[in-house]
Amino acid sequence: MCAECAGAGRINTCTIIECVRCQLVKSAGTRTLSSGDSTLDQHRLLLLQGHTAALTQLRQDFLRGLTTKRHIYNLKSWTDYCQLMGVRAYPPAVHDLELFVAHALTTRQPVLDPASIKLTIGAISGYMIQLQRVGLTVDPPWVLENAAKSSVITNLVNTCVTNYKLPVRAKQLMSVEILCEVLFKGFDNSTRYGLHQLVFFILSMCLPCRPGGVARIKISYTVFGDRVCTTEDSDIRFYPEGTPIWRRAYILVRIACEKNVTPDNPAWRQIPGVMLGRNIYSIIHDYVLTQRPPSGGYMMVAPKSPQGTTFHDTPYTNFNPAFQKAVSRGLNGALDARDYGGGTPRKSFAQWMNAAGVPRHVMADICGWSLRNRDAMDGYMKTTPEMVLRVKSSLPAPAYS
Repeated sequence: MCAECAGAGRINTCTIIECVRCQLVKSAGTRTLSSGDSTLDQHRLLLLQGHTAALTQLRQDFLRGLTTKRHIYNLKSWTDYCQLMGVRAYPPAVHDLELFVAHALTTRQPVLDPASIKLTIGAISGYMIQLQRVGLTVDPPWVLENAAKSSVITNLVNTCVTNYKLPVRAKQLMSVEILCEVLFKGFDNSTRYGLHQLVFFILSMCLPCRPGGVARIKISYTVFGDRVCTTEDSDIRFYPEGTPIWRRAYILVRIACEKNVTPDNPAWRQIPGVMLGRNIYSIIHDYVLTQRPPSGGYMMVAPKSPQGTTFHDTPYTNFNPAFQKAVSRGLNGALDARDYGGGTPRKSFAQWMNAAGVPRHVMADICGWSLRNRDAMDGYMKTTPEMVLRVKSSLPAPAYS
């Protein structure tokens, strides 16, 4: 709505505070306000209230921090384009949205995948829906058309998604030797960032679990001396002396956010104290002991600074680039880090078990897979926690260890 900044304000969406050339959209069209207009301050106040309410509602509607972050990023992508082309960002016109799609697919560098374009159009639509709601509360009401939800734009985006998808670069697996090179050399353990990423990597591989599931493991604990004592409501639990099922140290983890599980039907996964010839228990336990992630919150929230004691309060979402950076660091650029991603540790662990001769149904149970064609005798075989711990602890370490 702003001819001066095209909507690209201080928080990625225009706040209509500083500019003097604001535009209000009415049913009769667009009216440009001059700085001498006696109602300018009133119009600015209404627009500010509208934008603020829209942003607030967006944050309430999209509770996940990652979703909110993506929507704001996509709104910024749209307003950057509008600023480049010198067109009005809000409310968007159908013609401008069509040109944006064409620009994103052809002349933008790098070009966008149609799936990303669809997310941007969705963010614009969501934002306009909130502005429409606010517009109905003022007198006279604003008449705002949501061009992002028009059939023309919807059909255009769906056509792009169907016919113009960018080729996907398939991620590769790692042998246990290469995986351990990354594990032991890829992370800077002298910083909180490095320690955090190392523990995230270990949990993703050894549980195994997708990054989204690892990021949502909650921990409740108290510290007594040099020991972390977790409570019964904690998703992760430390057993330094073991239990009757396993008389050695191990870690028990409740997975509630993962494929094939729900909070009401979680998966319980075990990590033995020693794997890969290293004391995995101590690495994870000592991270909690020294870094003190917030008790009652997510264990793997990211540190706010390389040193200090503060953490972010939303689930960690940056493991994919962090792992790629660790691949480059640990292997000295010998492999192209782009060939690997956040799912590599989990998938490579399955490959590692397969190479060690672990039975197929046991692998499926450890990894949480649902096999469609299990042998009839598999119904009489239950993979117990003791079996899981025994399999994981007996996997062969790298040949050079």
